[in-house]
Amino acid sequence: MDPLFKSVQIRHLTIKNRIAVPAMIRYYWAKEDGAVSDMHICHYERVAQGGNGLIIQEATSISEQGRWVPDMLGIWRDGHIEGLSRMVEAVHRAGSKIFIQLQHSGVKSHYDSVGPSVHTLNGFSEPRNIRPAIHKTSRPLGIEEIEIIQEQFVSAAVRAVRAGYDGIELHGTHGYLIGNFLSKSANHRTDAYGENPALFAVETLGKIRAAVGSGPIIGIRMGGFEPTLDDGFRNALALADAGYDFLNVSYGESEQIPDQLPESYQFPPPIYAAQRIKKLVKVPVFGVYRITSAQMARDILSETEIDMVNIGRGVLVNPSWANDARSGDNTGICLNCEACQWRIDYTKCPGEIVYQKNKCKAD
Repeated sequence: MDPLFKSVQIRHLTIKNRIAVPAMIRYYWAKEDGAVSDMHICHYERVAQGGNGLIIQEATSISEQGRWVPDMLGIWRDGHIEGLSRMVEAVHRAGSKIFIQLQHSGVKSHYDSVGPSVHTLNGFSEPRNIRPAIHKTSRPLGIEEIEIIQEQFVSAAVRAVRAGYDGIELHGTHGYLIGNFLSKSANHRTDAYGENPALFAVETLGKIRAAVGSGPIIGIRMGGFEPTLDDGFRNALALADAGYDFLNVSYGESEQIPDQLPESYQFPPPIYAAQRIKKLVKVPVFGVYRITSAQMARDILSETEIDMVNIGRGVLVNPSWANDARSGDNTGICLNCEACQWRIDYTKCPGEIVYQKNKCKAD
C-alpha cells in the first residue's frame, strides 16, 4: 500500500492519510481584533478539499500582547470562538481533521518582547520587511508572569475545545516563547526553568489537562536541535513522558547547522532529527522541511518510520497536493521564492501559476 495513504492513529483519533499541512500564518487576513475572516475559511476549506488528512491551523495567539504581528489570528477571548468554529466546520465538511496551533511569540512579540532570559535577535524583520531589520531583546519573565502566560495557554485550549478542534499543537519552535524556554541558545536561567528547559512546556500541558481533561489530543511543535541533537533528544523524552500525544519535529531556535548528521544522509536535517527521535519515544512523530515531491514524502515515510510528513509550501502551490499525489498527477513544486510566505495576494504564487499552466497543458 502507498505509505502516504495509510491511516495513522493518534490515540483515539484516526487520520485518513499521513499528510499533514503545517501551520503557516496567512498574513494580512485577520483584523487587529484577531477574528477569523472569510478568506481564512475559504483557504482552509480548499486545503481540506484537496485530500490532505490533517490541517494544523496557523499560529493563533493566546494573548493580545503575545502576537507576532498585529493582524494575527487570536484565541484570547470568547468572542473568537464563533469564527474559529466556522473554520472547523468547513474543514470537517471537506473530510479532513484540524488541529489549532497555540502560540505566544516571546522575544518576537510585536508588543512585549519577553522570554526566559535576556535574548537578542539580531537583524530580525517582520513579514514583508514592513520595517527595517531591527534588534529585539527580551526581558526575563518573573515567576508570576510565567504563571499568567501558562494560564493564557489554558484559557486558549479551553476555547479550542469549545470550538470543536480535533486537537491542539503548542508552538515550541522558531524563536517563539515555548521554543525560547526549550533552547539553550535562548534560555540562560539559573532556576528550575533553566536547569530543565522542558519544564515550562511540561507544566503548561499539565495545567491544560487539568482544565480540559484527558480527552483532547495535545501535541507540540519542537526543535530537533536546541542547539544540538542531544538537546533535542532530551526535550523529546521529557515532553513525551509528560503526556504530549505527538511531537512535530522541525528546526528549533533557528536553522542551526546540525551536529551528528551523516554526510550521506539524503533528507533535510530536521527529518534526521525526527527519525532519531522516533526511535526514542512511543508517540507519533511528524517530520518537516522542504519535502518537494510525493516520491520524496513516500521515501521519508518508508525509510525513517516517522508517522506523518508535513507538506507546507507544496500545498500553498497546490491545495490538492494529496489528491494529485494519490492519482499520480503532477503535484506542483515550490519555486522557493520570497513571494511565498509574505505575499498579500495569495492567488499570485509563482509556483501555483506554473502548476496551473502545466495542469492545463496536461488536460
